[in-house]
Amino acid sequence: MAAMAAMPLTLVAPSLDKVEGYVDALRQGWSPNNLRDVSAEQINAYEADPAAFVASLTSREGLILLPDGSRVPKLPFIARWLWDGEFAGVISLRWQEGSDALPAHVSGHVGYAVVPWKRRRGYARAALAAILPEARSVGLDQVTLTCDPDNAASIGVIEANGGLLAAHIDASLHGDGPKLVYAIRLGPILDTERLVLNPIGSGDFDQLARLNADPEAGGRLKHGVLDAAATRDQLDGYRRIWVDHGHGMFAMRRRDTDAFVGIAGLWQHDDGLGLALRYAVMPEQRGQGFTLEAMRAVLDFAARRDLGPVVAVTRETNAASRRILDALGFSLREVRQHDDRRSLVYAQPAAPDATAQPRRQDPS
Repeated sequence: MAAMAAMPLTLVAPSLDKVEGYVDALRQGWSPNNLRDVSAEQINAYEADPAAFVASLTSREGLILLPDGSRVPKLPFIARWLWDGEFAGVISLRWQEGSDALPAHVSGHVGYAVVPWKRRRGYARAALAAILPEARSVGLDQVTLTCDPDNAASIGVIEANGGLLAAHIDASLHGDGPKLVYAIRLGPILDTERLVLNPIGSGDFDQLARLNADPEAGGRLKHGVLDAAATRDQLDGYRRIWVDHGHGMFAMRRRDTDAFVGIAGLWQHDDGLGLALRYAVMPEQRGQGFTLEAMRAVLDFAARRDLGPVVAVTRETNAASRRILDALGFSLREVRQHDDRRSLVYAQPAAPDATAQPRRQDPS
């Protein structure tokens, strides 16, 4: 294949004007289906009627053939082609209306396949990142993906997009052997006047490490300054909270510049105090009211999810944090004496102010 300058990768709907690239990949032996080779039957369908073939790739009518020979109705799905000026692969999203669950014959919400001559360019990772907002838009809180236990490349793609290992399964129903099941918690996106809050994920590691290494930012939290290895463990824990509980920590970014501001959210306090606020802001972003703005959004999120009472703990010497809690209406409940400091435990007000709405309605 002649080389050509690649354009930025985009996801496009299957179309007649781009189908030649798709069919050319089929003719070179590539198959969009990882479970069985469908290249020959798709080439035949294309040659019989190109327009009907393209329409079939996005039609939700009809039945699909399973590896055991049975046929079942199609689920709702979205099909996209990876396009960089040439055809580069496929990615699809499937779901059941009103549920994150899938039928037993469906191995995961998302499947993808990159043509061999376009691999090692980060396309799979970028495509998965691009399809996740579409999953959120159809009402999913979580998506699952499966891959072979020895497929290090696919594991890396999934984990880079926030995937956490959820299970090991025998995928014989899908015509295959043992599989790893990964879950990606989508979570809500909270919008405020000046901020966008996203559930914290793998892509936030560098910023989180910078925050944790700063004595005036992460150093003010209970754990103190953390190195890169400890930050990685912390981030894995934050991501696990989202997968297990549907709430957790958010990464704050400025709406105007997309600059990383800090973290804000909820965690299970390790002193047995229950669900607690946690927040930290980079020194260069202080003095602008970002923490108060973000925490009002987080408290509104917690109230709409009916998560129950929330506490907050801060060091007695942290005057800025105490002012924020006062502004949120929290009241001092307890003073705790430690060997090197005193910490203040604050209780949540009865009804936090509502200042932000998620970009989609939460199912609760």
